Parts: sequence; C-alpha cells; structure tokens
Amino acid sequence: MKQTPAQHQREIDEADELDRAITREQADIEDEMREELLAGAYIEIRYRRGVAVNKEIFDQDNVIDAMIDLDSEGFNEAVMMIAAGKGRSEGEAFLEALLPRAVEQVIGLAKTREAAEYMMEQEDKAA
Repeated sequence: MKQTPAQHQREIDEADELDRAITREQADIEDEMREELLAGAYIEIRYRRGVAVNKEIFDQDNVIDAMIDLDSEGFNEAVMMIAAGKGRSEGEAFLEALLPRAVEQVIGLAKTREAAEYMMEQEDKAA
C-alpha cells in the first residue's frame, strides 16, 4: 500500500524528533563527562555495537594521555618544573590550561552518540 504524503511527512517528523532527542541526550552525556573528568573522577558509558553492549570507562589516565598527545614537550617540562620545585606556579598554570583541551579531546573520541542511542533504547524498553 502506498503512503499518503501526510503519512510520509509524519514519518519524517518522527525521525527528526528522535534525532533531536538523541542529540540532546548526547549533549547531556558530554556535559556529564566534562564535569566528571575536570573534577578528576571517572565516567562509564555504554553503547550497543551489533548485539553486544560495550562499556568504556574514561578517567584521569585518558585525560593525561590526551594532555601528552596535545603537547608532550610542554607537559613534560611542566611536570619537571613542579617536581623540581622551580617554576611550580608556571608549571601548574600550564597544566591547568591544558586540562580542558585534553578533556574535550577525550570527549571527542568517546562514542557519545552511540551511548545516547543506547540510553534512549533503554528508556523505551522501560516505558
């Protein structure tokens, strides 16, 4: 049976609303990741890949690795300045400036869209 234009438009509208809901959920996940990682905590996200549910944990190790990836020379120099007690405030300031960039890099590599889709799926099952 052929769809009427109204039915087709309704399907398009429903798909758009679902996409907007997933995008909002993704933004919430990213905000929570940002908050937890900047506070030095960890966060776990789950997402579906095929029939399997995968879990990823992001913590300070991921953030430190990202800091090193972003500026390994500056990171090492700042750590040495802090460890030696010389230029401690300068080293701390450098690391504090690098931290938010590293957290954003970790968030960018996380499968937040897939996690949002999985969360929406779980909410639908619970309803």
